Amino acid sequence: YYVNETNNGDLVMAAIENIFKQLDPHSSFLDEQELQELIELTEGRYSGLGIEVEKRGDYIVILATLPQSPAEQAGLEKGDVIVSVNGEKLKGHEVKDLAAILKSSRDSAVNLAISRDSYPSLINVNIEQTQLEIESVVSELLSGDIGYIRLHSFQTESAADIAAHID
Repeated sequence: YYVNETNNGDLVMAAIENIFKQLDPHSSFLDEQELQELIELTEGRYSGLGIEVEKRGDYIVILATLPQSPAEQAGLEKGDVIVSVNGEKLKGHEVKDLAAILKSSRDSAVNLAISRDSYPSLINVNIEQTQLEIESVVSELLSGDIGYIRLHSFQTESAADIAAHID
């Protein structure tokens, strides 16, 4: 007996998650939604702004914008700090919180307040989220017959893409 009402399904999910946490630092349990998000990423297609971000201190910082993405077209840059999304302040939030806010706003424009070192005040940007396709492999032929291949992300077709670029 427990003092509060408990949901047996939630207890089972918590137990399963903790079993995976005990295995090693690289294993984790994915619920149905997390698995769907992982599948989208490994297929190279997802709806979003086209930004790569990381948490630095209390803030979420843009690492890169994807080519031809809404973020690139809106002028977002590496090093921009995302202060808020649709008026919701992000200080102290995790990257997954930003992803959840964007996902809840899917199929609509979002307003980002951006802090940039070269600007004295916040920059407000409205961006429409779109369906993005990410190329996992890019290549170019450099001088001296040197081939350069960059694996941007691991996807289901990455091995075949690398072979095609080598050919």
